[in-house]
Amino acid sequence: MESDKDWMYKSYHELFSPLVTKFDRSANCYARYLKNKNYLNAKTLKQANSEILRLLMDKSSLIPEKLHSDALLLIDHLDVWFTQFEQLEKELNPHASSEFVFYRAVEGTEFPKQSELHVRAMKQQLKQALSSEFKSK
Repeated sequence: MESDKDWMYKSYHELFSPLVTKFDRSANCYARYLKNKNYLNAKTLKQANSEILRLLMDKSSLIPEKLHSDALLLIDHLDVWFTQFEQLEKELNPHASSEFVFYRAVEGTEFPKQSELHVRAMKQQLKQALSSEFKSK
């Protein structure tokens, strides 16, 4: 059975720290997309978001129960977002500089900012706990 310290180390290094980095990358891609809504910027955002989804799915066993609903909200948002992206991509058959704009088709699937904040808070909590654990040795 995995100890709490092992879980903290593993969840920090394999899930929460990389997830926050991926959120930051996605935010940068989204900001670039908002300035120039072309296919290249949208595709880059899609790649960033796909890494978030993959990490959430691959490391789901490391998600604590208190963040389970946050993870589901993030996954649901990304599932809907990818479906819309792929539908528009198929319709337009765009090239890099093509305008690529889509709007939320399903209400209630906007990006769950609070869930992201909860993930960021968990990363900080784990970092502090691991830091104090390291200092106590």
